[in-house]
Amino acid sequence: MTNPQPLPANFRLLRLELAREPHHPEGDAQDSYRLVLPLRPDGYIDVAAWRAQPSACRVVRESPEGETSIGHLQCEADGRWVVQYEKGQPELYDDVGFRFDAERFVPGEYVSISRRDGDHTFRVVSQQPIR
Repeated sequence: MTNPQPLPANFRLLRLELAREPHHPEGDAQDSYRLVLPLRPDGYIDVAAWRAQPSACRVVRESPEGETSIGHLQCEADGRWVVQYEKGQPELYDDVGFRFDAERFVPGEYVSISRRDGDHTFRVVSQQPIR
């Protein structure tokens, strides 16, 4: 068995939590995503690093009901960033990062994700090195 190569230093583990919205005036920490992404020093996704190791860009979605779904982040030909969930998770559709190419993934910033239940805003609550 071979050991996997370590990820480059610019890969980060991020946590996103549902921000305040009409049905959740305080937000919801239980509605969250954990992402492994390569980031540039300015907090934007490093597309070149993603292209070099797309399978390393993992996503874990946690729902308020306690369900956990696993997938990965894929950049489509049209530039959209899509969370593609693993097969065997029939209740989930792919989530789409709205303008992920133009959003900064640093604590305190907000990013938008379109899901089958509508568009939602998430707050970046943490970012840490993978190592």
